[in-house]
Amino acid sequence: MYQALNVVVQGKIQGVGFRPFVYDLSKKYDLKGTVQNTVGSVSIIIEGEEERLHEMIHELKSNPPKICNITDLEIQKIPPHYYKDFSILQSKESKHPTTLAITPDAAICELCLEEMMNPQNRRFQHPFINCTQCGPRYTIIHRFPYDRPQTTMSKFPMCSDCQNEYHNPNNRRHHAQPICCPNCGPTLNLLNTKGELIAHNLFAIAKTTELLKLGKIISVKGIGGYHLVCDATQEKGIDLLRNRKKRPQKPFAIMVKSLEVARKFCYITSDEAALLTSSANPIVLLEMKKENLLPLNIAPGLTKLGVMLPYTPIHHLLFDTPELECLIMTSANRSGSPIYYKDSDYEGLSELCDYILTH
Repeated sequence: MYQALNVVVQGKIQGVGFRPFVYDLSKKYDLKGTVQNTVGSVSIIIEGEEERLHEMIHELKSNPPKICNITDLEIQKIPPHYYKDFSILQSKESKHPTTLAITPDAAICELCLEEMMNPQNRRFQHPFINCTQCGPRYTIIHRFPYDRPQTTMSKFPMCSDCQNEYHNPNNRRHHAQPICCPNCGPTLNLLNTKGELIAHNLFAIAKTTELLKLGKIISVKGIGGYHLVCDATQEKGIDLLRNRKKRPQKPFAIMVKSLEVARKFCYITSDEAALLTSSANPIVLLEMKKENLLPLNIAPGLTKLGVMLPYTPIHHLLFDTPELECLIMTSANRSGSPIYYKDSDYEGLSELCDYILTH
């Protein structure tokens, strides 16, 4: 029997490739209709044979995109409109926006990491690679709902190759709002404390790693603000960072190249390993090994160490050298002051570091 359903989905469902996921399901089950972002939910109209409607809804509930979280799903029978196809509609705006539907920023996924490290891929070593399953989300939004024109990526028009991926239902970047490549995305600049350009793009990465190995402190612009970064194996550099931040005792967190490197310094349970490698990539407090291989001034007098893995493409590129395995990664601010995150914060940043890697 031919039926039509209106399905309203709520939860963390924007910025996760949910609309392309619904589109793919409609093709799999030969259903017609529409899917549309609204503020706080996703609205789906599906029409077709009753059995296939229920099969699609079952898969939507049981196997959603990896980083989404469905909290509620309302289903209502409606009169059929007899759509000829299934389409993704332009998002519907509202005067009453909510942040509840937006997914947090997600660490780079394995597929994007593989592409970034593949010399044959057009995004080889691209510091801003992302897809529907990873990259910046919440941090880059200006307005709701979550669409590219309402994010900081609105300043970067897509090139023809990225547009083709964005509009291709069979591509994993179908409707990925932060999509970009070396031809159309943001660019990296390494500056000295006078604001003079030292290096650009990949040369900026290479120069930054060289300076870190020399014991310099670099302000690195991330997704939500700047970090102060130095080589975690150099005691003098850590002392200098403590002096500049006015943070004499409080422990620093470290970022390590991989889970294997983390095991060199700390004991790690299976639960802790799962946390470290999750899409949230949090800082996890780990028990340090008795034969401590790191300078004591990282976490003075403590037996636990805050550890995280690289979660942005820039982090992975900084570690793409044998000499760097472990970095201090701490917020760019003086102790007790707000984190620096704007380019206009340049003067404050320049007092804390030797160089600034920005984009």
